[in-house]
Amino acid sequence: MVASKSVRAEVAEIQHKYDHSILVLQGGGALGAYQAGVYDGLAESGIKLDWVTGVSIGAINAALIAGNPPERRVERLAEFWDLVSSASPMIPPASFDLLRPSLNRVPMCQRRWACPPSLRRGCRLPTSLRTEASTL
Repeated sequence: MVASKSVRAEVAEIQHKYDHSILVLQGGGALGAYQAGVYDGLAESGIKLDWVTGVSIGAINAALIAGNPPERRVERLAEFWDLVSSASPMIPPASFDLLRPSLNRVPMCQRRWACPPSLRRGCRLPTSLRTEASTL
């Protein structure tokens, strides 16, 4: 979608009223994907930014914008968001909800199925969760 000439003219008129065009991006994972789309719209409208800054995911988006030439910024943002949002998280079945309180009490290094062998040494499961296999 390309901005119409009237939108570009309006943007140019507004930008002449100010010394700088600044984009400030806040944090929040889902908001970060939205920010990429907003930047795409700003770029299509011909808005030239003097400064870009942000915190958390907003800082990552700001770095992608500031660290790339203007003609590649939208493309690089899209590549980043395709990469970080392409893998679906594992959503455990509802039947696991009964186990959740017990699992929350077990430190991550003691969850044998989620722990690399190099970190397993010295880890001990709570007695209530031990099985013969877990003591190996």
